[in-house]
Amino acid sequence: LLFGAYATLEELAARWPWPGEPPAGVEGARLEEEVEDEPALSGRCLVLGERALVEDVESWIVWAARQRLNCVFVHVSTAPEPVGSAPEATWGERRERAVALARERGMTIEHGGHLLPELLTRGDVRALAEGHALSKTARGVLENHVRAHPEADVLHLWGADLPPGTPGGRAVSEAALRTTNALAEVVEDAHPAAQVAFLAYHDTEEVPRGVRPRHNVCLLFAPRERCYDHALTDPACPRNARYRELFRGHVEHFGAAGARPPRVFEYWFDAILFAAGVPDFTGTMAEDLAFY
Repeated sequence: LLFGAYATLEELAARWPWPGEPPAGVEGARLEEEVEDEPALSGRCLVLGERALVEDVESWIVWAARQRLNCVFVHVSTAPEPVGSAPEATWGERRERAVALARERGMTIEHGGHLLPELLTRGDVRALAEGHALSKTARGVLENHVRAHPEADVLHLWGADLPPGTPGGRAVSEAALRTTNALAEVVEDAHPAAQVAFLAYHDTEEVPRGVRPRHNVCLLFAPRERCYDHALTDPACPRNARYRELFRGHVEHFGAAGARPPRVFEYWFDAILFAAGVPDFTGTMAEDLAFY
């Protein structure tokens, strides 16, 4: 109903190009007698991964709903001044009102980032990857983190953010999925309704075929090394052909295990990847979205 109301307002020439600004009118408004529309993708997420965005989170949530987005991902770090993510403390200061606004708009809330090295010792992380049980102390830390975020429908507890080109392979991906499964077991005890994301990214791009994901794990495919000069479906681009097949392989593997629906973390507007300014990816985005 909310999205239908905003669609009607857009027909009447109202647009909200930027959070916190009044609607901008356009020429040629015409109210159609009947309109039928539905999204091709059931989940459409806005990532808030900088301090400034989270400081203005209420405006962004309202704006996101006006654009027919139905999910917000608060990408955080426990560091006081992180690069490429927002401080967890800033989210804590604004969480109560932000969650209320998001829930009023039927939004899913995702929370986290590269938090595993910030929460656990290197030895605990290595033990998880090797399939060993968590220490009592490490389990308590994770349980406290999960219980501190009852708002999170999806928890992101990723490993270290390694540099692009870091060697990986199937064994690395399988170790990462073993880790995610162990985290998901802890999460299920502390927050049964939440999902835990497995990040297919950099060194974990390969499909972890030797490990079966738990039922409360979802794929998060993050193809940062793909080619952005071409759409994923461009037959002339061998790099993107590889990423197409990786994505299909991941979706097939997770689907066969009965895991939760897959997610994609795209980099069309990445301020690090495109530090000099984001190119016009309008055509690329349209083709990529059609593929997804």
